Amino acid sequence: MSKQKHLGVFIAAAFIGPGTVTTCTIAGVDFGIELLWALTISIVITYYFQEIAARLGWVLNEDLDQIIMRGIKQPLLRFAVLGLIVSSIFIGNAAYQGGNLSGTLIGLQLLSDQSISKTILMILIGLGVLTMLWNGRFELIKRLLMLLVVLMGISFLFTAIYLGPGILSLLKAAFIPTFKGSSTLMIVALVGTTVVPYNLFLHTALVKQSRSEISSHRLLKKDALLSILIGGLISMAILVTAASAGSEGISSVIDLAAILKPSLGEWSKYIVGFGLFAAGFTSSITAPLAAGLVTASVFRSKEGAVSERFSKFAAILVFAIGWVVTMVGSAPIEIIKFAQIANGILLPIVAITLFILSRNKSLLGELVNTKGQNIQGIILVLFTLILGLMGLSKALGL
Repeated sequence: MSKQKHLGVFIAAAFIGPGTVTTCTIAGVDFGIELLWALTISIVITYYFQEIAARLGWVLNEDLDQIIMRGIKQPLLRFAVLGLIVSSIFIGNAAYQGGNLSGTLIGLQLLSDQSISKTILMILIGLGVLTMLWNGRFELIKRLLMLLVVLMGISFLFTAIYLGPGILSLLKAAFIPTFKGSSTLMIVALVGTTVVPYNLFLHTALVKQSRSEISSHRLLKKDALLSILIGGLISMAILVTAASAGSEGISSVIDLAAILKPSLGEWSKYIVGFGLFAAGFTSSITAPLAAGLVTASVFRSKEGAVSERFSKFAAILVFAIGWVVTMVGSAPIEIIKFAQIANGILLPIVAITLFILSRNKSLLGELVNTKGQNIQGIILVLFTLILGLMGLSKALGL
C-alpha cells in the first residue's frame, strides 16, 4: 500500500480539534440535528480547497506561500501577505494551541484518577507532543494520528448510532438547509471552526515533502476526500450525540459526559474523555507542525532551501507558548483577537488565489479545473469571503 494513501490523516486530525468538538456539542444541544447541513457544507468547502492546494503542491513542487507569491509581484504587497501568513499560521496556532492542550488535559482528567495533578498530566502531555515534534518522522506521527482518529471515530460514531434518530431524519438534516435567526452565528461557527487556512498550508507542505511517493493525482484526490469525509463524519457524530442528550444550559463538551450518563452509564465518561483527548492531542501535534513548516518555508534561505532544524524549533516554540498558556489559564484576549483577524483576512486571500491558479492551464496542464469545478469554485469563494468578513466583524466586535 502506497504511503501517500495515508497523507490525509494529518488533515483529518486537524479537522476535529477541541474547538470543533465544543462547537458541535453546543450546536447539537441548542439546535438538535437541524444544523447538520452546515457540517456538510464544511466538508464540501474543505475538500474543494484542500484538493486544489494539494494538486498545486504536487504539480509545482512548492509550498503554499510560494504558490501564493506567484501572483504577487509588488514588493510591499508581497511583504504584507507573507507577514499575514506568518501572523495567521504561527501566531494564530500559538494562541490556539492553548485550547488544543486544554482539551487534551480535560480528556485525560476524565479518563484518569482525578487525584493526579494538572502539572503531572501537563508534563506527560508535553513529553508526548515534544517527542513527536522533535523526532520529526512523519511516518511515526502519521501512524499515531491514524490510530487516535480511528479510535475517536469509533467512540463518537458508536454513541451517535446508539442514541441518534433514524437514518432518514439524519439525511434530511444533513442535506436540506434550515434557517432560524438565532442559528446564524452557530452556522458561521460550525463552518468557521473547520474551514481554516492552516490546514491548507499543512497539506501543501506535506504533499511537497512526500512528492516522490505520490504516484498519481487520482490517489492524491482519493486520500484527501477520504480523510475529510472521516473528519466530517466524526464532527457530525459529535453533534448528533449532543443533540440526542436533550439537555439545556450546556457550556462545553465536559458537561456532555454527565448528560450521557443516564443512557451510557460510566462509559459516558470514558467515551467523551477519550474523544476529547484524541481531538486535543492530535491537534496539539498538527498545529505546531503546520506552523513550523510554514514559518521555515517563508524564511527559507536565499538558495531556496528550507531548514529542517528551523522548522522543528518553530514548531516547538508554538507548542511551548501553548503549554504555558494552558498552565496559566488562558491566552491574552488581544492575541486571540489578532489571530482571528489575521485568519479572517487570510482565508479569502488564499481561497481566491487557489481558485485563480487552479484555472491556469499553463501551470497545471491536464489537471486544470473543469467547468464544473470553476462554477463550484465561484460559489465557494463567495462563501469564504462572507465567512471571512463575519469572522472579522466578530473579532472586532462589530
